[in-house]
Amino acid sequence: MEDEQIIKKRSKKPKKIVILFLFIISIITIYLLRDEIMSVVNDKIKPKTEITEDENISKDENSKKEEHTEIADFVLGNIVEANDSKRKSNLVDIKLALQLYASDNNGKYPVSIDAIKLNDENSSVVKEFIKYTSIENMKDPKDPDFYYTYKSLDGSGFELSARLENISDKDCEMTDSICIYKVNN
Repeated sequence: MEDEQIIKKRSKKPKKIVILFLFIISIITIYLLRDEIMSVVNDKIKPKTEITEDENISKDENSKKEEHTEIADFVLGNIVEANDSKRKSNLVDIKLALQLYASDNNGKYPVSIDAIKLNDENSSVVKEFIKYTSIENMKDPKDPDFYYTYKSLDGSGFELSARLENISDKDCEMTDSICIYKVNN
């Protein structure tokens, strides 16, 4: 039991620090570039038929817009990457919590034939193993629109899953144009 706690502590801290660092850098970058990002977003949502007074925009202004677009894409890409990293890390933490649960329950995991949402604190399955982790680990960064699921047909094994934002992620399985990341025991 003591070894499992040490492993759990060691595995959480570096991941959480890196994720927190990426998140803070992303937030600072967004804050510093908020006017430019909004300008790019507003330009993107203008109807194509709208004609501006400055149809003859100089090459310098065009290159500035392209630069701002690249910066916005970079920042948004970092946010997506940070969110997906957090999801993967959370599923590993939940997997460890489930293994601790099983070690206290004759090697059995909570049974759930149907996939359940782990952000549902009222779920009987979630209530069974919540003491082994925090509810925050069980909530997706974009909760409630995105969420984690848990499934165990007979308690001998389980499957955790999360929807990733980056559909090009090498670790995902595409299901109906949705990128699903899975963790099994």
